[in-house]
Amino acid sequence: MAYSNELMQKFVARRRNHPYFNLPPVISIENGRVDINPKALLFSIEAFNSVSRTTEGENAPIYKAVTRTAKLQATSWGDWGLSVYAVKTSYFANREEFNQFIKHQYFEQEPQPMQTVIALRDAFRQTGVEITVDYQHLMESGDKEMRIRIQEFLWMNPGPYGERRLQDRLLNATFGQLFGASTITDLHDEETGAKQFALSDFQVCCQDGNERRAAARHGEFYLFFRFGTS
Repeated sequence: MAYSNELMQKFVARRRNHPYFNLPPVISIENGRVDINPKALLFSIEAFNSVSRTTEGENAPIYKAVTRTAKLQATSWGDWGLSVYAVKTSYFANREEFNQFIKHQYFEQEPQPMQTVIALRDAFRQTGVEITVDYQHLMESGDKEMRIRIQEFLWMNPGPYGERRLQDRLLNATFGQLFGASTITDLHDEETGAKQFALSDFQVCCQDGNERRAAARHGEFYLFFRFGTS
């Protein structure tokens, strides 16, 4: 495939050297262990002017920024892993070019229909992972103010819907810290009415029995979800 500009050609060349883009994922999960990299979005913006694995090795600051978090919980099946990458949309002529870039050449199944708007939580779910916030961990390990705020919210919103609304609030805050504020502000849970952290143009682009690759748009970024299991 002929890519649209010189920047994209450099990006493809890096991809050949490192099959997972040679960019650090924003979120990396392996069998429930969740690592986050708050600097990964910045690195995506400066991908061709900044540090890289090839020039500075594993000690490059962008890779040392990875933090394991117990706040996020993730479940799936088998021996599994999921990584989420952020790539500037300006590297590509259009979305179809990005989809072709992340597709696996040996996957024969057709892409699923594109969803115009989706909650990020549901994007994880459709990729193969259920993700939640462990608010009990926040209450036990966080500061006194956080504990009081959670207790007050659950007291004012009793029952399972209250817990779900709390989950949505905490997920929104966590995703906002990692990805920046959502540009879609009017998506709410149909049952609880809770505001959702939303993406646009989500699509499972290719899959086979053990791997699934999906993409979405978040502002000036494309997000790439890569899930694998055995």
